[in-house]
Amino acid sequence: NLFFLSVGSFEKRKNYETIIFAAFLLNKMGINVKFCFVGFQTDYLKYLKKIIKNLSLSNDIFLYHDISDDDLAKLYINCYAFIYASKYEGFGIPLIEAINFNCNIILSNIRVFREITDNKGIFFNNKSPEDLCHRIIETIYNEINKFKINKNVLDKFTLDKITNKIVELY
Repeated sequence: NLFFLSVGSFEKRKNYETIIFAAFLLNKMGINVKFCFVGFQTDYLKYLKKIIKNLSLSNDIFLYHDISDDDLAKLYINCYAFIYASKYEGFGIPLIEAINFNCNIILSNIRVFREITDNKGIFFNNKSPEDLCHRIIETIYNEINKFKINKNVLDKFTLDKITNKIVELY
């Protein structure tokens, strides 16, 4: 089954609503894809479940929390693409994980994601379910593997380099 993965705590800034509304648009166009959201359980999760139910997407969007690292790794390995729709982030560990697992990646167009990826990647307007929908369709029907980000962007995040940066700060 073709599914898209999004990882992060269930909170408003993670912008799951945009993904949910993009899923609704895809569904209306007859494009059958699934979405898996993985995160820490919060009160905001109740709100997301309500939207999913109201849009009749309960068979298309799956919500997971408290899963093992092995199960999370399997989701990264088997997803068609990783979507990071955040409105803002301090850093974005799931993005690093997705790059490390060689996922296709679709990112909201925010500064930190551009910095982490050296402006490489596919970006969308995080206020636009339509734009995300377009990017999802593009990943499905595009033969060129332009949605992967080369792992060499992770070289700047080695333990030695991070340690040296912290020492410089002090």
